[in-house]
Amino acid sequence: MRFPNYSIGCRQPVGATEYLRRDERSCAWLATANRMVELQKDCVEALPAHFKSCDVIKLENETLVLSVPNSALAARLKQVTPTLLDHLKHRGWSLSAVKGQVRLPLHQPVRTEQPSLKLSDAAVKSFYELGEQLPPGPANDSLIAALRALVGRRKKDFM
Repeated sequence: MRFPNYSIGCRQPVGATEYLRRDERSCAWLATANRMVELQKDCVEALPAHFKSCDVIKLENETLVLSVPNSALAARLKQVTPTLLDHLKHRGWSLSAVKGQVRLPLHQPVRTEQPSLKLSDAAVKSFYELGEQLPPGPANDSLIAALRALVGRRKKDFM
């Protein structure tokens, strides 16, 4: 027999947090992750709604670094920094500065492709008639050309 069977049935499945608590290094990582989650919750509570796409990147030397999706929000973050620091100090965080780092948000919304709009036969016919009724001239030439191109693209649907 290559492997003894005495270990089969002795192991119990464990959750991820119990697994991470077994090792000192993993336990320290788990504690840091929990601190970051709590700090993220406090920041969401303190900041206005348009900062919902900001995430905590790191907390080092009493400096909080937040990711912001664009430079406009980074400038706005500088304006609300005193309020944020006061709120976080009341919540027990020892911070002296907040920095914004422009990055893409971690949680990007899924984009769905918009279906192309279809014109009804009556709409295509109306555009055709409008193109025929407009008097030619420098003011109308580009409009007439655009209407003819539109009707031409939809010709198979129209006729």
